[in-house]
Amino acid sequence: MKAGRYLMPVLAALLALELSGCATTGFMGLATKRYVDDRFEATGEDLGVLERDLELAYEDYEENRERLKALETEVARLIETKRELEALVEIIRRNEQATEELRAIADEAERRLAELPDETLLRLAELIMEELAVQEE
Repeated sequence: MKAGRYLMPVLAALLALELSGCATTGFMGLATKRYVDDRFEATGEDLGVLERDLELAYEDYEENRERLKALETEVARLIETKRELEALVEIIRRNEQATEELRAIADEAERRLAELPDETLLRLAELIMEELAVQEE
C-alpha cells in the first residue's frame, strides 16, 4: 500500500512533465539537442533583427534630433526677428504720433498767424531778419 501512495504523485509529475514539455520528439517531452540548437539559432536571428532595428531607430533618433536642433535654432531666430519688428513698429507708431502732434501745432500756428494784422506780421518778419543778421556776425 505504501508503494501506491508514492506512485500517484510520481505518475502525476510524469504526466505534467509530458504535457508541459517542449514540443519535440524528445523523451517524455524533454527538449532534444536539435530543438535547443534550432531555438538558439532562431533566437540569434531574432536578436540580429532587433539589433538592426535598434540601430535604424537610433539613426532616425539622431537625424530627428539634428532636425529638432535646427528647428529650435530657426524658432529662436524668428522670435528675435519678431522682437525687432515689434520694436520697429513701436518706433513707427511714436513717429506717427509725433507727426500728428506737429501737424496740429502747425495748423494752430497757421490759424493764429492768419488772425494777426499785416502790420504785425511785417514787424515780426523784420525782427526775425534782425536776429538772423546778429547770429551771422
